[in-house]
Amino acid sequence: MVVERTRARLLATGFDEEHLPSRVTFCRLLEDLKWRHPKFRLGTRRIRDIAARSAGVYEPADVFALMR
Repeated sequence: MVVERTRARLLATGFDEEHLPSRVTFCRLLEDLKWRHPKFRLGTRRIRDIAARSAGVYEPADVFALMR
């Protein structure tokens, strides 16, 4: 389904059929993306948990504040 939709979108934007990767190459690229980006391999709750984390390191005072 992803292959067909992506192929249709690329063709609609002006790409030629001969410049698109084959189905096997496209599947290899998707497989690589699944391991690089968690949104392809983790559940929705896990993704939201990761997104909600703070960017910095927790200080001990922050940990105690969270425990209350």
